[in-house]
Amino acid sequence: MASPTGILERDPRCYTFLVGIIFSNICCQLIVAQMSSTRCELLSWLLAPVAMVVVAALAIPSSLNLELPLLYGLTIFAFLAHVHYGVCLVSLVVLL
Repeated sequence: MASPTGILERDPRCYTFLVGIIFSNICCQLIVAQMSSTRCELLSWLLAPVAMVVVAALAIPSSLNLELPLLYGLTIFAFLAHVHYGVCLVSLVVLL
């Protein structure tokens, strides 16, 4: 495992929650694209912050112990982004 501090052993629930949020966001975008007969993006925009956090976690020395706060911050960001997507989608449907 490439994690310098063993993030899966430290907080597996938060990691699983983050992966679930990203997966459900991608699935929701695919469902909406299918229902509206439009093309979906090749990559979800949520993957860019995930990639940046992974690179930062691998680049920062493990003595600083910033991997867990990075995971928590990314999880909060992904959760809020997914909720924002859902709220905007529902408000758009209500306006139509």
